[in-house]
Amino acid sequence: MFQPMSGMPRAFNAAARLTNTYARRADGQDDSDKGNWTYKLAGNYAPTSWLRLRATYGTSFRSPALYEQFLANESGFLGQSQIDPCIRYGLKDDPQLAANCASQGIPDDYQGAGGSAETFSQGGVGLLDPETSKALTLSAIFTPDGWLWRGGQFSFAVDYIDINVKDQITQLGAGNIVNGCYHSESFPDDPLCDLFVRSTSSANEFAILTVNDPYLNIDQQRNKSLDFTTRFKQNMGNLGTLSVLGQLTYQLKDRFTLFQGITQSFNGMEGDPKWVGDLNVSWAKQPFTLTYGLQVIAGTSDRQDVIDANGNPGPLPATLTPNFCLATAAAYALRGGPYCPVYKLPRVAYHSFSAEFQATKNFSFTVGVANIFNKKPPAVSNVGSQISAFAQIPLLGSYYDIIGRRVFVTARAKLGDLLGL
Repeated sequence: MFQPMSGMPRAFNAAARLTNTYARRADGQDDSDKGNWTYKLAGNYAPTSWLRLRATYGTSFRSPALYEQFLANESGFLGQSQIDPCIRYGLKDDPQLAANCASQGIPDDYQGAGGSAETFSQGGVGLLDPETSKALTLSAIFTPDGWLWRGGQFSFAVDYIDINVKDQITQLGAGNIVNGCYHSESFPDDPLCDLFVRSTSSANEFAILTVNDPYLNIDQQRNKSLDFTTRFKQNMGNLGTLSVLGQLTYQLKDRFTLFQGITQSFNGMEGDPKWVGDLNVSWAKQPFTLTYGLQVIAGTSDRQDVIDANGNPGPLPATLTPNFCLATAAAYALRGGPYCPVYKLPRVAYHSFSAEFQATKNFSFTVGVANIFNKKPPAVSNVGSQISAFAQIPLLGSYYDIIGRRVFVTARAKLGDLLGL
């Protein structure tokens, strides 16, 4: 660490680490990664009393976890429309996909035959490389000496974050495997094409029967974002203290390069909103503290996925075109007419309130209400929407509240003080 004795406050830190790992299962299967150097550089500089600049740059290393290496075979099921890009490929402006699907005799108006495909997953011991990453963070923190009113404190921080992960250990997902195969220039010799099997039976001709989805390394994941944090505290004398904390993350980029240069961007899609924000406002006057909380989740849209899966809306009435309603034979058979997939999720806001009572120096009690207005998760259709859902609840939207309004009570005791520790 470097810290000058005079001039403006500034500091520099550097650190490095060497990591060796070894894993072995009882049946003799093993894996090792040795000689992995990682490092971190950090700088801190305050040109004025109200502005501080920070920067960090570092690398990281992660050896495959035991679960990722030694997972035994597991199976599941997915519908044909969720994994097969050859469904209605004639409506899609994708020459590579059309040529590859047609080469297997699949008609351009293929509707997706048969029931669900069976998927299999397993570990990748001996085949997985370690994950590596590079991360850059640039920060500016503003802390004015004074505020508009006496007794006020204010700060505002902006953080730019750029993370680049290579050889990320993951499962591609059955849909990505089949999609990657049919978009490959080396089709049908691409290794991905060996991971699934189509039916040759006349009853369910061309239906995907099985997909093998093991743990493996993907090429790259890149994420860029801006974090904003605002803090405000006002001493109101006999009226107590007012505190405000606001945080917002705005995602600039979220891209996955899965294989052979095929890059996907999920920014703004289900499970990956462009921004999320939190606001907490507290008023404290001993022995009480009242807190109001607000969480806001940006809306998302999977419009492009619907287009990729179903093509641009075909010869439908003009009133249906903007909604991407699908006039398929299956739709008429099941619903008596076209169905309109839900591919957009609205912005969602959750409100909460709590009251804390400091009974004694060592004991406090809190009572509150979460999701005050009983906001339900956004509902989606799991038919043709390209959004994974359980019933009508998005699976990837784990940040949505699926419980509803609820009251909570907590009690805290400082046992260390009571025991003299």
